[in-house]
Amino acid sequence: MDGASPLLTRVVAHSYGGIDMHITTVAQNKTVTHARTATQAGTGAAARTPRPVPHAPTASFAHRDLDRDVLITGWTRRDEMAFSVDINWARDHCFFAPAPGSVHHHMLIAQTIRQVTLSLAHAAFEIPTSDKFLMNELTYAVDPHHPTTLTDPVRVEAEYSWEGRRCMRVKLALRQRGATFATSDNLFSWVPPRVYGRMRGDYLTALPGDSAEPVAAPLVGRIADNEVLLAPGGRPHRWQLRWGTGHMALIDHAVDHVPGLVLLEAAHQAAYAFAGAPHFNPTGQAMYASRYVEFDAPCWIEAHALPARAGIPAAVEVIGLQRDSMAFRCVVEGFTIRD
Repeated sequence: MDGASPLLTRVVAHSYGGIDMHITTVAQNKTVTHARTATQAGTGAAARTPRPVPHAPTASFAHRDLDRDVLITGWTRRDEMAFSVDINWARDHCFFAPAPGSVHHHMLIAQTIRQVTLSLAHAAFEIPTSDKFLMNELTYAVDPHHPTTLTDPVRVEAEYSWEGRRCMRVKLALRQRGATFATSDNLFSWVPPRVYGRMRGDYLTALPGDSAEPVAAPLVGRIADNEVLLAPGGRPHRWQLRWGTGHMALIDHAVDHVPGLVLLEAAHQAAYAFAGAPHFNPTGQAMYASRYVEFDAPCWIEAHALPARAGIPAAVEVIGLQRDSMAFRCVVEGFTIRD
């Protein structure tokens, strides 16, 4: 994407190998029948008429419960598959403060990626809000040489492409003060409610239960206990995932499984704890999901060191295990600042 630095491009393009994408397979199964949207076919009004949207998307488009937590203020269609999106990080939202010493606000970056991806899927491609989204891959990289602020506006350039009848890829470039500070490459799919109901079965009505006691918040770069997603796991570099913290930034509406961004934040916290430094600065995260993390059994989070690469001094592999099977894998790259 235009304006991306070589560092960003290299980090995003790097592959660690993947997990079989069971969710993608389900989403693309031939039994899932639904006509393409008018935009995909190139015949809808949205495809013909580039236009600015004068108001922020609804909270339902951004998959948030409260309007105050919607970061998008407006968007413009540049062509059938490309968009410019205006973001406001200065509003009174519920999302966590950056980890101490962090160059970037990683929860806001991840939330921006999610909201742009989903809001445009609904608003521009007319995917019904009743459909269920599956975030199959989520990767992003940041440039440590371009720190961000919470007061300056953010512009996101988004380019979508079709990967199947119900599957899209979106590449994003996040810019502030004229510089690209983050890029992202994500694969997502969706299914109608009836198909999702068959996929989930008895889990469709599952609810979060009580969580184990958290580790100390500073250990994972957080301030309060209800921000902490890790509980002691009985041995070094192993934790139990917490999901019922009550913090609105993590889960703000009814869900039947642990959301993907909760897993991404848990991986971030695990990498921070694994680094064992006062300040850990991630430069990139890549998460691959293979199955849902359910509420009815413990999910164990484990962290392992990966070989460093040129320009990337620290790399941590974080995996989530439930019932002895891998549910997700996340690679976190970055650097540490030690006192």
